[in-house]
Amino acid sequence: MLNTQSDHGRWAYAVDLPATSGKRETRRRSGFPDENTALTALHHFLAAERTGIALDETLTVADYLTEWPVRSTGSTWTASTG
Repeated sequence: MLNTQSDHGRWAYAVDLPATSGKRETRRRSGFPDENTALTALHHFLAAERTGIALDETLTVADYLTEWPVRSTGSTWTASTG
């Protein structure tokens, strides 16, 4: 869904995602200067979703490095002097 925010002429999109937690999830992004930019961002997001890439702009590098071993192997890092 694309729309313009009438109060300042910016464009936005909203996408309903598959519910993984039993609750409806909607991804919303706004502030795009024109419809084409919003549409490009929407297509980029949908392409990433189809390939299984999770886009999370709020995720920091530190959070990613903490979560990455759990996501990829199901385990966490362990100390080693190996």
